[in-house]
Amino acid sequence: MQPAHIIMYKGASGKGELMQDKRRHPRFDVNLPVILRCKGAILPAVVLNISYGGMLIKVDAQDVSYEAPVEIIFDLDDNKRDISMRGQIKRVDKIEDVSDIGIEFTNYFSTGHKIVRDFIGEHLH
Repeated sequence: MQPAHIIMYKGASGKGELMQDKRRHPRFDVNLPVILRCKGAILPAVVLNISYGGMLIKVDAQDVSYEAPVEIIFDLDDNKRDISMRGQIKRVDKIEDVSDIGIEFTNYFSTGHKIVRDFIGEHLH
């Protein structure tokens, strides 16, 4: 397990505050279109970053809720297409008409997760 990092964020007071970054896996920044399936709805979204353990996506504000199970379908490149991952919403930040949603993967032994793991490994090293 990698050590936690300290990150700076703007707190409720409007001043910079320190917070411990509890992420277990390094993030890889991307800008990929995805389909998010949540509560029977199919929503277009964009992946902002991805790691071995999950992803951050941006979606037009919808009725998404913390801990809801989701499916994410996306292409990583021309050879890695229609990847399906299952996860659970762990964070929802709504800003006006847009939500940033943190998703933790729940199917670590799936073919999709192996493809994501290999893709990240190729690009981080």
